[in-house]
Amino acid sequence: MLNSWLRRLTHSRQIPVPIHVPARKSGIAARRSEPLPASAADCPELLVPLTSRPDMPVLPAVKRGGRVGPLTALGQPGNNHAIGAFSPAEAEVTGLTTVDTEYACDLPAVRLRLSAQAVWPPPMPAPALYEMSIKPAIPGAGATGEPADPQHVRGVLAEMAQLEDLPATLDELGVLTTHADGPEPLGRLLRHASGRTNLLVINAIQSEPRLASHRRLTIEGLGAVVTGVRAMMTCLGLRRATLLVGASHGLPLGTLRWLRRFGIRTLPVRTSFPGSDNSIVLRRLFHRPATDGGDGTSSGCLVLPADSVWRAGLALLHRRPVPFQLVTVAGDCLPPASQRVYLLPIGLTIHGLIQCLRERNLLPREPKVVLLGGPLTGTAIGDPSRTVVTQTTQAVLLMSRKPLLRTTGCIRCGWCISGCPVGVDPIAILDALEADPPQALPRPAALRCIGCGVCSAVCPSHLPLAQAARTARMRLAHRTDTRSP
Repeated sequence: MLNSWLRRLTHSRQIPVPIHVPARKSGIAARRSEPLPASAADCPELLVPLTSRPDMPVLPAVKRGGRVGPLTALGQPGNNHAIGAFSPAEAEVTGLTTVDTEYACDLPAVRLRLSAQAVWPPPMPAPALYEMSIKPAIPGAGATGEPADPQHVRGVLAEMAQLEDLPATLDELGVLTTHADGPEPLGRLLRHASGRTNLLVINAIQSEPRLASHRRLTIEGLGAVVTGVRAMMTCLGLRRATLLVGASHGLPLGTLRWLRRFGIRTLPVRTSFPGSDNSIVLRRLFHRPATDGGDGTSSGCLVLPADSVWRAGLALLHRRPVPFQLVTVAGDCLPPASQRVYLLPIGLTIHGLIQCLRERNLLPREPKVVLLGGPLTGTAIGDPSRTVVTQTTQAVLLMSRKPLLRTTGCIRCGWCISGCPVGVDPIAILDALEADPPQALPRPAALRCIGCGVCSAVCPSHLPLAQAARTARMRLAHRTDTRSP
């Protein structure tokens, strides 16, 4: 019955399904994730950012010459909206610096020199923090690797339910999520959704080409995902949650039944880019409008990415921060067999990542272009030595050739308008930004943009339409923040 309902939903003419780019993973989703670097000798230095956004200041809690251990706090929040930063391994503090991320530039950071005794991933109490399969992620799992006994897991989750303030605990553990084109403390987002949400959706679909970290989470980290989902269900007062997975990467029947015991319904969705965007998912599957950055809280629904829930589950299970991230490392600079999901420490520079790959003979070509994120929505970086991996980094694409594109005048073909999945006029936004004297930005259209990059991909004149839309959203968001009390 469920399959027939999904088939009718997918092929319904009344619900448009945006299909622009096939989600080719090049076999990355089928390869098991690996930690990188393998040891401290491969990457002797980390630049750990103290904050993820300029408006969330964090004061340094360490001094030059001091020593820190694994998971030691490096900074203290400077206001109620900020969260702390933590050391991924045993290291020496060599000073303060600034770094760039995919969302911000010149963020304060702590420069760490890893000691020779540093171990990566960091040693943790059993079950090991860096082991992500169902068996070690939830205590009481069977020795054969089968899912843990539901009764025992319910006992573990019941202990977590005793937390007086789950959002405050997540803030103390430094858990971030992606919200409205930027990083957001997960605890703060839960406070905003509390009392106004009747549907929790975990989005494990990555329809953009090459991205595969969420797919690996549904295989290796499902136990931690369940832990995070159950904790948020308790916080929001919900009895059910929905896990969205790709229809071509379905879960085994035994796993589906195991998830159902915890009130988690698995919904396979057949879609292509940019159909996995939160606003499109809410409109297509749940018939709810998505505003407020696309999380859907205004329509009684909260959509969270799978990696944020996984991170929250690990942090709650161990009551410790999670200073690493699952990142897809791909591109034509790497052989096909070397393109996979890697477990990277927070603060690893892109230059350090390239060095690690080169020392392991995994990089036969020198990268000329480096993208943080997918091939359509990613951000090209200028200085790999000061750009670092953060909690919101989804992918690092190493490309050997620069695209030779000549920008010409708009020919008014209308491809950007017809290709936009949310009905935005990108050329009108670009004209408003480049007008002299400046014109008022089309506020509804700019805020409705989901940043998929389809407009730039289909434009025959190679105009920076996606960049213009992102600039307009950032300007309008800044004006909104300055007007709010």
